[in-house]
Amino acid sequence: MPLLSESPTVLPIHRRILAFSFIGWIFDFYDLLLLSFLISPSVTSIVKDLALTPYEVSVLLGTPLAFTAVGGFIGGAMADRFGRKPLLMATILVYSVGTLAAGMSIGFWTLLAARAVTGIGVGGEWAVAHALVGETVPPAVRGRYGSYLQSGSAFARFFASMMGNLLAPAIGWRFAFMLSALPALLVVFRSAGPSIWPSAAT
Repeated sequence: MPLLSESPTVLPIHRRILAFSFIGWIFDFYDLLLLSFLISPSVTSIVKDLALTPYEVSVLLGTPLAFTAVGGFIGGAMADRFGRKPLLMATILVYSVGTLAAGMSIGFWTLLAARAVTGIGVGGEWAVAHALVGETVPPAVRGRYGSYLQSGSAFARFFASMMGNLLAPAIGWRFAFMLSALPALLVVFRSAGPSIWPSAAT
């Protein structure tokens, strides 16, 4: 069976792979940025509820970014061993679990752990999604597809700002985190079907 990257034209499966990776890219950036839109006292009561100091807030904002590096190393190595497809779904599941756990935090340390898990998942998804798209699309459109993937970060910022400015003040920070974990989880379960992935995409 020829490799997907050897196709002379862009096939529907290339677009499906890009679409799944793109959606995962949107939600990973969204989950990474979400806390920064919830931390203001004018938006939610998270600082008061968890008795967070300014120093702890800064640590919470920086921790997931730092752990994206950890996730990138782990995700890339495991993708080489177990395949791109299962690791892409696994990384999305990881950052979704981290976001869900953030909504159940009872203090600084539990929120810190949840945000670290989110960072690991996000970093892993970055590494695996770029590898998957780069290795499966034809060389003639590889750069273009990579730019499409990266543009998901702009959509993520838009959705995170909408959650922070419109929904979170009404539903609270806990529900904002929990609700934000659901779309990515649905993507994972939907992508498990055979219609999304050919065997060559593993």
